[in-house]
Amino acid sequence: MPNVSVIITTYRRPELLEEAIRSVLSQTFTDFELVIVDDASLDDTRKVATSFQDDRISYICHETNKGDAAAKNTGIRSAKGQYVISLDDDDLFVPWTLERLVERMEGDGVSGGAYGWSWWVYDHGKTLKILAATQEGSLSLRILSHQLFTNILLKREVFEKIGLYDEKLRSNYDHDFYLRLAKAYAIEAVPEILFVIRLQGKHLSEISLPHMRSHEEVTRRYDSHARKKAVVLLNVIPASLYVRLSVFKHKIFTMLRFITNPALKKQIEAVRQSLEGEGIAL
Repeated sequence: MPNVSVIITTYRRPELLEEAIRSVLSQTFTDFELVIVDDASLDDTRKVATSFQDDRISYICHETNKGDAAAKNTGIRSAKGQYVISLDDDDLFVPWTLERLVERMEGDGVSGGAYGWSWWVYDHGKTLKILAATQEGSLSLRILSHQLFTNILLKREVFEKIGLYDEKLRSNYDHDFYLRLAKAYAIEAVPEILFVIRLQGKHLSEISLPHMRSHEEVTRRYDSHARKKAVVLLNVIPASLYVRLSVFKHKIFTMLRFITNPALKKQIEAVRQSLEGEGIAL
């Protein structure tokens, strides 16, 4: 049995999927399986997913489109590894992602999972923000009311204890899962960039009043006092203006992070070069 199960969920983005798969196959840690779950795409997704000659890859295709939460659950049910981690089809691992995460988790009997920093890029490799892995241990729900991580390596037992993703939620199903995770387990953090998040239309769709309201409702399932300022803002300003303000805020914070951590630019350049060496252009 593989030590790690990587699950890529995909829907109608074959070009991005190919690069996501290559980022997994280029890992320095090799004891993994890759489960690709296609949520009923009607394009070249199957052709791309089955084009790699690697017996660690398995491909599952839904007969009908069920949504990303259901696709993730399909992958989890199929997974055989001691650890499980999900990757969206438009995002990337850096070559040492699994190595660092497994090292952090090995021998740990308390934590449920481990995560690392993520580098968010747009417009062919421009930096929007760095989502830093600074919080670990038993995380409070108040901390998790804001985005803390995008991807996390989880022990298989986590799903047995807290359940799978809530397929009734069309958005914020990952937020709901992470809140349940925080109530049951401590989390470990790896202080270096392990994921590249490439901004697509899905991220813009998250800057909307319905999405923010859903986020607040999910949060208040576990913290009745939670409030989301974005809900108030989106009631009074257009979503397009909110997006521009968010981009400006992230750029300012990223500039300050570079000033206070000069080594971060070198780390980003190392990530960029390693991916380009695998034929993956940001």
